[in-house]
Amino acid sequence: MAETYTGIVDDRRFTFFAIIGKRSSIFFLASRQVLRLDVWMLRNIHNAKEYSRNIYQQMVSIGNDSIPIVVFVSAFVGMVTAVQSAYQLYDWIPRAVVGSLVVKSVLLELTP
Repeated sequence: MAETYTGIVDDRRFTFFAIIGKRSSIFFLASRQVLRLDVWMLRNIHNAKEYSRNIYQQMVSIGNDSIPIVVFVSAFVGMVTAVQSAYQLYDWIPRAVVGSLVVKSVLLELTP
């Protein structure tokens, strides 16, 4: 440890090096994981045809097969928004406007 003229240990320089050491350790560990992934991909390149079929099946199950869940959630979000809007905006807007307000707000929330 470095001592100043008063005999007190000066740790400011060592904390700088500790931070650099910690960050470089994290960097090298992440680089090692990326390198392992690259080696795994190169070893298994012969299975690409099988993986492409699996990817297509997963895309179908994530996309098309989740439509009932999306419809169910959208319906309940719309109902809750309608009840909440009608209750909170009772004094300010007519009830006939609540429907168009709910449609616009739910579409804004659920569309990408």
